[in-house]
Amino acid sequence: MATRSVGSSGTPATTTGATAPSRGSTTRVPWRAVGKIAGLCAPVALLANLMLYVLANAAGWFEPVTRPHGRPITEVEVIVATLVAVVTAIGAYVALARLTRHPARNFTFLAAAVLVVSIFPPATLRNAPGELVAVLIAMHLVTAGLCVAAVWLFGRPELIREREKAGTNA
Repeated sequence: MATRSVGSSGTPATTTGATAPSRGSTTRVPWRAVGKIAGLCAPVALLANLMLYVLANAAGWFEPVTRPHGRPITEVEVIVATLVAVVTAIGAYVALARLTRHPARNFTFLAAAVLVVSIFPPATLRNAPGELVAVLIAMHLVTAGLCVAAVWLFGRPELIREREKAGTNA
């Protein structure tokens, strides 16, 4: 299927969706691939983080003294924080796919940088037991790792093109 687009010189050019991008071009990620990334990342990250929360809570590591306002961390906060992180990560990947030539690789670097920054808040909680800090950091690692894995499994442009060429929805 040929599509019309405008070349870098401003003149119309005809391209097919299955061709490799030219040097310096970007990739349009199909919504199907974005859905697969979200479908893997969101439920697995939620389940893993909630399991970590339940185990840590049963061990008594989520005590009220760990937060400045004295309120314990709840399941709802774990769910909301995980979903916000996953949705933000998917949005960042889609933007990188539109703006860069190697979105999966660039997403991995971005995710690593954001992960390093995201570790500071749990690590700086006052009077927090080391176990609680370790569980919170583990939640961050799980979410970041799953998002990166999902992007590499379903969001690499070369794999998307191969699947489109083969006519599979895998």
